[in-house]
Amino acid sequence: MFAAQTVERAVAESREAAGKLQALGIVKGVHIELDQPQNGGEGIDVHFSCLDGSRYAIRTGVNVGDDEGTASVTGQLNNIWGGGELLEANYSRGSKTQAAFQGLLSVPVNADPQRQLRLCASQAAMDNRPYSAHDEIRRTLSTAYRASGFNGTTHELQYLMSWRDICNLGLGASPTLRGEAGHSLKSAIAYTLAHDDRDSHTVPIRGSLVKLSTELAGLLGD
Repeated sequence: MFAAQTVERAVAESREAAGKLQALGIVKGVHIELDQPQNGGEGIDVHFSCLDGSRYAIRTGVNVGDDEGTASVTGQLNNIWGGGELLEANYSRGSKTQAAFQGLLSVPVNADPQRQLRLCASQAAMDNRPYSAHDEIRRTLSTAYRASGFNGTTHELQYLMSWRDICNLGLGASPTLRGEAGHSLKSAIAYTLAHDDRDSHTVPIRGSLVKLSTELAGLLGD
């Protein structure tokens, strides 16, 4: 914006800056004013009037379906260091997923809301005894780089490590399951390409969501 040579370019770059501030969640609304410089020199003065965005949010929910009920609570901190960062934690309990926790830290790259670095840690304890005679505990740590385009296309490159424990085997556990019981470590690199042109993420009427993913596992794992 400081390098703009014309008023038209200054207006365009001011609008782009305002759009980034809102996309990062730093502000809710931005009002831009252009004025003559107060010192009487060349150029123009650009004034941004901003309404601060929400700094935190707490959500609760209940999901019921397929003989499973789940209750969850999610806490979210926005703009924690002043650069549009997001810190989110989710805890849920249910009939099949006995307890699950996930923590997510998302940081924009070079103040660009379309490019993000993500660090995620999660743990889930699942009751598989009704149909597979065992419990499973899974702990996962992952880091990812995500780049989004304005046309709805998203690229994500992820590295993850997952520690799985198959335990509490029942009398009906199969020989194959007994052979895989205990601890195992998975290390993988994954790439996901997604295109989403739906008119709504919650109640879409038109559009489509397409995802393609590939994964290479075996590095530093079992």
